[in-house]
Amino acid sequence: MITQNTYFFKFSVLFVPCLLTNINFSYGADSITVNQSLSGNQSIVSSGNTFVLGFFTPGNSSRYYVGIWYENISPRTIVWVANRETPISDMNSVELKILDGNLVLMDKFHVSIWSTNVNSTTSNSVVATLGDNGNLVLRDGSEPRTSKGFWQSFDNPTDTWLPGAKLVYDKHTKTKQLLISWKNSEDPAPGLFSIELDPNGSQFIIRRNRTEQYWTSGAWNGRIFSSLPELNYVYNISYVDNENETYFTYSLYDPSSLFKSVMDISGQIRQSSWSENVKEWNLLWSQPRQQCEVYAYCGAFGTCNQNSLSSCNCLQGFKKKSETDWNLKDYSGGCVREIDLLQCENGSTYTDRKYNFLANSHASLPESSQLATVRSAGECESVCLGNCSCTAYSYYGNACSVWNGELLNFQQLSENNGSGRTIYILLSASASQFSRTKKGKAVIIGAVVGSVAVVIVLFTIVGFVIWRRQRRIRTPKVVEGSSIANLGEDNKSSISVPFCSWESILAATENFSDAHKLGQGGFGLVYKGMFPGGQEIAVKSKLLLLPIPLRSLFLQVLLFLANRSSAQGLCKDIQEVKLEQRLQMLKIFKDHSSKQCVLDDFEFYKDSHKRIQEKKAKQQLFQKQMQVWEGKPAEEKIKEDTNGDIKSKTSEVISDVVKGLQILGHVKFIYGRLAHR
Repeated sequence: MITQNTYFFKFSVLFVPCLLTNINFSYGADSITVNQSLSGNQSIVSSGNTFVLGFFTPGNSSRYYVGIWYENISPRTIVWVANRETPISDMNSVELKILDGNLVLMDKFHVSIWSTNVNSTTSNSVVATLGDNGNLVLRDGSEPRTSKGFWQSFDNPTDTWLPGAKLVYDKHTKTKQLLISWKNSEDPAPGLFSIELDPNGSQFIIRRNRTEQYWTSGAWNGRIFSSLPELNYVYNISYVDNENETYFTYSLYDPSSLFKSVMDISGQIRQSSWSENVKEWNLLWSQPRQQCEVYAYCGAFGTCNQNSLSSCNCLQGFKKKSETDWNLKDYSGGCVREIDLLQCENGSTYTDRKYNFLANSHASLPESSQLATVRSAGECESVCLGNCSCTAYSYYGNACSVWNGELLNFQQLSENNGSGRTIYILLSASASQFSRTKKGKAVIIGAVVGSVAVVIVLFTIVGFVIWRRQRRIRTPKVVEGSSIANLGEDNKSSISVPFCSWESILAATENFSDAHKLGQGGFGLVYKGMFPGGQEIAVKSKLLLLPIPLRSLFLQVLLFLANRSSAQGLCKDIQEVKLEQRLQMLKIFKDHSSKQCVLDDFEFYKDSHKRIQEKKAKQQLFQKQMQVWEGKPAEEKIKEDTNGDIKSKTSEVISDVVKGLQILGHVKFIYGRLAHR
């Protein structure tokens, strides 16, 4: 018996504390009583498993808060925060409990971090219950669970308006409930934007910094708001106005659906519904509709661009004041100058020209400008420089606007928006934008100089190629295996073969102009020319008998073929030198009184003008002798013929004719070879 009692005692000692502990910190209960508390990962859940109250940390933050969120929605969606202005660093060292009739968050030193701060006469029976509508109610334990209690989270909202909650204006205390946005995505502290009920009318107002109004819902007409006609289609909204208060509340047509209205960190009020099928929140509407309509959304010296992926950017010459805040979508800090302006000289004006104005075009001008009477844009700029607090000016349509202090609500418009204006912002002359402009000019100059250099190099290369080509044209190519290819340099020089080009012939005869024409014979036209050294030449070709249009065309074709086939003109001394016939060159004739030069289809004679005149004189003398000889009797003809004078003259003429025919025949042969290459 004693043994059984001993076992029972041991079991009680071990099990009962654990049981009590499990009761005090059990998960799933929807209430916190006087004898219970929450700490660490412990939480309570509403009766319908819709909402949870517990400790959480937003995003990547290391700070902890007590809040309410949806039980079965991921990622976690916070709808209410208790200690939004007093975060904690260790959730295991704090305790959320009922103390003196209030719900209190206490640290390990039993110092209150947050409290409901109400006066309660029933402190020993107070219960905090989380409803299935997301409302945390502090009530007397003897009251029904549906009691409104003496404190509720619906009367102390953060940024979210849930169905069943009220936005109230108290006529006695002149106080109003506000939905206030988070500071940023990881800090639930009160942000800049809030929505409230207008005490002077039945409408909602959104303000920045609790003062600057930038949106209204429009007046309530008993059924809808004039600016939000769509609201009545998604839920039933009610407006109550009595002697104590005015308020709006709404309820859902489908109680099983989940809706929330959030005063977002973007400065917009956003209505969303939960889609169980796709497991995400669907945005139903947001106001203001355009992000850039939110007052000073991008802060001082920030520019808002509705068409940009990132709505906010800094003006040129400015940088983000806090990179961390911008990454958390808190743009309220705006931008600051990359380089601070120097202090005004004389205490009132910018007299030192160490400042420049940077133009920003296609802009919706900031607010709070002042008009100045001027006659030109230059005077408008001078007005700004003459005021130490001036930060920008704009001149349009003979109107000068100047801005003092911070620039707010600067909006960047699209280029096709006709309402855009140009504003000139004062910056230090050493700002990077002006440095980039100088660098840009240097780059442009460098690019131009580089381009010119490239063109010069290209022209040099092309000129070199042309020079090399012309040099190859002037230098005869020798076919491998030919007899001339086997000649040594000594043999080549002993042949005394000067090399000529078609261009040199054209230059010597001035393109075969009539001024150089000597005459026309049976073997073609003869032209007189002169080489640069003063050496006179004569050029003869039957090709020049062609009409001028055909001649020009044929000469171009011949020149092309000559270049392609590398057929070169060879000026040869008339010596006892014979080249192999398969070289397809002219035969060398003995004629010690002249030098003969053939260029493809052409043949010319150095120092031949005198020879031509001598031959003409011989021919004329021979003709006269023949005429005299024909008039003589037959006996005298036979006698003179016996002397051989006529015979020798005739032989000389015939010899010249034969030589001409030989040359003519060989010229035809060379032309034929060129045409077939």
